Amino acid sequence: MKKYLIAGGATLFLGFGAISNISTQTSTDIAYVSGETITLKTQVDGLVIDDHNWKVGDIVKKGEVLLSIDNHLYLEKELQLSALVEKEKQAWLETQSEIEEIDEKITLLKERLSISNGVFLSSNSFVEAQKNTKEFNSLKTLIESEYNHFDVYKTQNDTEINILTLKKKRELLTLILPSKKALYNIAQEKLTLHQKENSRYQVKAPSDSIIESKSISMGENITYSEELYKLSGSSVLWLTAYFKETERQNLKIGQPVEIEFDAIPGTTKGKIYSISSLAGAELGDYSPNYTSGYVTRYVQRFPVTIHFDSKDIKDKVAIGFSAKVSLSE
Repeated sequence: MKKYLIAGGATLFLGFGAISNISTQTSTDIAYVSGETITLKTQVDGLVIDDHNWKVGDIVKKGEVLLSIDNHLYLEKELQLSALVEKEKQAWLETQSEIEEIDEKITLLKERLSISNGVFLSSNSFVEAQKNTKEFNSLKTLIESEYNHFDVYKTQNDTEINILTLKKKRELLTLILPSKKALYNIAQEKLTLHQKENSRYQVKAPSDSIIESKSISMGENITYSEELYKLSGSSVLWLTAYFKETERQNLKIGQPVEIEFDAIPGTTKGKIYSISSLAGAELGDYSPNYTSGYVTRYVQRFPVTIHFDSKDIKDKVAIGFSAKVSLSE
């Protein structure tokens, strides 16, 4: 009888020990595969002319065209650039024309100054001019006109000042003329580059991804910054596991873990990469339930990031896959 009692007690003790080990094992069944989420938005206004038959859940490769848009802004931009080219060209030609006009004015003023100086011809020149009646009469009329209508000294002084002012203005215009031409050339280059572009705007996948959502359809008019797709990057995946606050003391950076996915058989290995210092708000905040006069408190859970040991795991799982995580013995 004692033997049976002893055996039974040993069995009970071993069983209790096993139960105790199971109950103290650090694990969680709240874990999900995570990855980078990319939101694609349009950079133009336009009409969706081809969605290339992409559907939610499709896997896309980096650089693949997801959407083709007839860009309404293409023609508008072309008209703006054309107007800019014409504006800069006109400014350049006007500056050049103004320089030419100044040259003409300077030439005329110099001639006028020469004529004013002619009023003071030496007597020999005056006498010599009398030999030619026609020349004499012309010179006589000019001299009389200068004396009758102008103060010769004042006319000479004003003319010289005007010539000097025009020369300074010409120097300034000559300096800015190259920049005017450069602005015209830049505008012309922008127009040329724009005309080489395709009026169709294409949205391409920035990386190997999975289409999580699609917000547009064929024939739809879209506006700048409108959301088109949400993509989940499949090139880099990790696991986010939520452990209880009572288990947090057992967790360490670099600690190995075993992972069991619900969707695929077997287990895989990983290591703890980071442990959040903040609890997951959706899994353990204080409840706002005051109906009984007490605050209902839930066990807090802390998100833990786990990196997979196997690089091939990305080919077997997808973002959102659920799993159970246990600390390795």
